[in-house]
Amino acid sequence: MKKETTQKNKVGRPTTYKEEYIQKVDEYLSTCQDEEFDWTKSTSSGKVDSESWEHRIKVHLPTLEGFAQFIGVNVDSLYEWRKTHKEFAESLGKILIEQKNRLISRGLSGDYNPTIAKLILASNHKMTDKVELSGDTDKPLEIIIKKL
Repeated sequence: MKKETTQKNKVGRPTTYKEEYIQKVDEYLSTCQDEEFDWTKSTSSGKVDSESWEHRIKVHLPTLEGFAQFIGVNVDSLYEWRKTHKEFAESLGKILIEQKNRLISRGLSGDYNPTIAKLILASNHKMTDKVELSGDTDKPLEIIIKKL
């Protein structure tokens, strides 16, 4: 039996949450499988015919935005629903965990663009370069950049 909850958000507009969205997360994740393929980069005809192949990956990285599109709602609804529906929030966590694991492993292997992987990890998963400063706290920080 499907259970629906209608509630008002802060601006008074009704939103509809369905418990089935919890299971839809697993369905969505099953559609987010990368596709690996080889394609002909170049072909030459001459004395010797040759082809150059390149291995590529069509990336289907799971995202909250992608899930929102999958179930036909605005991503803002997901953010609101996860505040009030604990099981839904936990289910959305699966998307973020899968995203983080893939970005780390495939970014390290070079299958994903490392710069983009780092950017998404920093913005979605708070994984950033850490800089520690030490010294006299009574003086302003002085940064010296020397031209070589």
